[in-house]
Amino acid sequence: LKKIKKNADIILASNVFAHSNELKNMAECMFSLLRKNGTIIIEVQYLLNTLKDLTFDNIYHEHYNYWSLTSLVTFFKKFSGKIYKAEKISTHGGSLRIYVKKDKKMKIEKGVKKLLKEEEIFGIKDYETYQEFAKKVYRIRDNVIKNIKILTNNNKKIVGYGSPAKATTALNFFGISNEIDCIV
Repeated sequence: LKKIKKNADIILASNVFAHSNELKNMAECMFSLLRKNGTIIIEVQYLLNTLKDLTFDNIYHEHYNYWSLTSLVTFFKKFSGKIYKAEKISTHGGSLRIYVKKDKKMKIEKGVKKLLKEEEIFGIKDYETYQEFAKKVYRIRDNVIKNIKILTNNNKKIVGYGSPAKATTALNFFGISNEIDCIV
């Protein structure tokens, strides 16, 4: 903040917002740097996609937070920020891009209201939604373990290709290690 002499028209945070355990401080700094009519644009992995698509492998140590539009609206209200635009994007198996302003009079686009309604219908605020997600993820794990055992019992070779953080999450959750003959 001390080094930047002029306020910003745009502040962009692409796939870093979930990595911060200092979100309050981060948000305060962004709003301090932002011009009166400036815009903060943030991209996050979209919790709704994680829940719908069962992409539990996106849940790992670098991510302190998992965001829905509902939770983002609540978060930014604490800083008098207003999400006026939101859009789904394809990054990381489904992400959300939001546009935030200080201007309380800024008109909220229809897409924001539509996404909030979609989340509500899905049950983003319902504990049961997350319980059901967990049950489905454990069913995936049981099925993967069963199939790995079938392959290893039939002396088949298992080769991994690539090594993203997501693979580490999945393999650890599945309890798979020595079953893999090699990784390329």
